[in-house]
Amino acid sequence: MNRREFIKSVALATAGVEFLRVGSVIDPGGASAASASVAPSSLTPQPVGYFEGTVLSTSNSKLLISTPTQAAMQFVLPPIPDEVWRGGPASSADIEVGDFVRLTAVQQGTARAVSKIYANLVNLRGTISNSNVSSFDLIGLKNGVAYHIDLAPDTILDVQYVNQGLPDGEIAFLIAYRDPQNQSLRATWVDVVSTNNLSV
Repeated sequence: MNRREFIKSVALATAGVEFLRVGSVIDPGGASAASASVAPSSLTPQPVGYFEGTVLSTSNSKLLISTPTQAAMQFVLPPIPDEVWRGGPASSADIEVGDFVRLTAVQQGTARAVSKIYANLVNLRGTISNSNVSSFDLIGLKNGVAYHIDLAPDTILDVQYVNQGLPDGEIAFLIAYRDPQNQSLRATWVDVVSTNNLSV
């Protein structure tokens, strides 16, 4: 999978969420109950659901997170999950205490094992303003909050905007990495949607 394909998979995985911390944990109780009926000899990991929370520890191949509904939830953190994202393609070793993560897990015996994990992602949609070749502001469509977004040389966007900045007044959907230290936002992928073609 090349970088563009990877970014697209992240976009699909986080679609519909205006800001990472908005949303709720999906309790996979039903899925867990279903997977419990799988014969122990089965070699295919069974999906158990989606979770999000703040990393409490990452030691001995274990990931411990605090979710909105549970003070501590433990997962097995394989050396090489299917996908790891932390400001770019990463590894399990890059996940740090304090990261806010969204993950999917599969059942492995009696444990939940991380399948895909995305750290410190922001998914935004809003109106572009004050744009230049290195940054722009985005006014959230739903919450009206203004976000300052930095552009990087590896930000994926239409070639027509690379050297002239994004068009003020237009709508953009984007994925950005939020630095856990200073809370700054750096765009990873930006999709500009003409307001003339935007259906309300």
